[in-house]
Amino acid sequence: MPAQMIDTPIPYRSELVRKAIHLLAMGLPLGMLFLERRPALTILAGLTAVALATEIARAHSATVRRWIDRTLG
Repeated sequence: MPAQMIDTPIPYRSELVRKAIHLLAMGLPLGMLFLERRPALTILAGLTAVALATEIARAHSATVRRWIDRTLG
């Protein structure tokens, strides 16, 4: 039996940040269309490194975890 989702309202600011992240994510495929292969892969590798470093820091630091929770909800 699947877990039920709980509909809890999120603050307006958090919703805007969430939507902005989705809009920015749409830029990835567009960038792949307009950039050559090497620059596109360099940018993707850099973004991947930032995402991994952020997740590792979040997992190991209560301060980073609180900042992410406060900023992104």
